[in-house]
Amino acid sequence: RVVGIGISPEFVYALSPSAPLPDDLHFGIFWMTEKVLRRLMGFEDGFNSVAIRLTPETSRAAVISATDQILASYGTLGAYGRDRQVSHMFLEDEISQQRSSAIFIPAIFLGIATFLVNIVASRLISLHRSQIATLKAIGYSRWEVSLHYLELMFLMTFSGAVPGIGLGALCGRWMSNTYEAYFRFPELHFSINPGAAVIGLFAGIIPGALGAWAGIHQIFLLSPAEAMTPPAPPYFRATVLEHWS
Repeated sequence: RVVGIGISPEFVYALSPSAPLPDDLHFGIFWMTEKVLRRLMGFEDGFNSVAIRLTPETSRAAVISATDQILASYGTLGAYGRDRQVSHMFLEDEISQQRSSAIFIPAIFLGIATFLVNIVASRLISLHRSQIATLKAIGYSRWEVSLHYLELMFLMTFSGAVPGIGLGALCGRWMSNTYEAYFRFPELHFSINPGAAVIGLFAGIIPGALGAWAGIHQIFLLSPAEAMTPPAPPYFRATVLEHWS
């Protein structure tokens, strides 16, 4: 008779000795009273494995050494820490993968976004070349004209960064619910760290500002007389690879 469902740290990821993946239909961990379990397994005065819970201030190395000494005469295979348990290793690998994904994937997309913002800013300034020249000719400084375009790019990146935080919260909640169902966690609460949200906001705005400034920098290089004329055709030349070929 099943009276409840539980979970144990060493069996969060329950694997059969003959299967590489969990199979709940054919393998499971069951807790029974010691008296019944001894009779079923034929272990009246023995056991085949033991789990020891340590307090935070206990030395794990000392406990492992003492355990090996006590069980040496019984043919023990050696005690080991939680870091070598299959369940713990799998969870740690999963968390490490999520940490790597959270660093490298956003960095790639932010790099692409910076490039696109730079293209938009450069083309916008090329279209407004004569207007920029007129503003500078009647007394507007380079900083005043540049600030106008920086504000425009800031609004564009800010309007994408703020919804991105909300979308990230929805994805994080979905991921937490998926882990809770897959690993059978009793509770897995999702929360947003305000500091992480602020970092994410700046991580979305700063690359956009850098990309915008790379394009807006053209304003500093244009004198009013030069800006009133059409831009010179770009200069093309053979690259190193073309010389090699």
